[in-house]
Amino acid sequence: MRYLVIFLLLIFGSSAHAGFLEDLFKKLNQPIQPAQEAHKLKSIKTTTIRHNNASWYNDTGKRTTSGIKTHFGVAHKTLPFGTKLLVTNPANGKSVTATVVDRGPYTPGRTIDVNQNVAEFLDFKGIGKLLFETQ
Repeated sequence: MRYLVIFLLLIFGSSAHAGFLEDLFKKLNQPIQPAQEAHKLKSIKTTTIRHNNASWYNDTGKRTTSGIKTHFGVAHKTLPFGTKLLVTNPANGKSVTATVVDRGPYTPGRTIDVNQNVAEFLDFKGIGKLLFETQ
């Protein structure tokens, strides 16, 4: 780095470029900001809210696709296994945090399947609308 500065002094040593070199030295001595800003961007929490058709399924005694066993589980086609969802029944306002542990639903027009424990907790029966938000 010092050789580069010496080289620049030899090439741009005239007084016309003195301001350029001073600015260069100031920039070289400043702490690196972009890495700190990138770290802040990674820590921003993002959420996605969806309000779509849902159904429930009984997973008692069945192995989930992920192999994860959880009391409150949901099936989703694309969300990564282990993703936490805040699932809300808009009909009564009840909410529960559930984990994506399975794939599905495979019925056209449905976005999410909740297991029997989530359905019971939310008083959700059959097929209907559920609001879910990634956490």
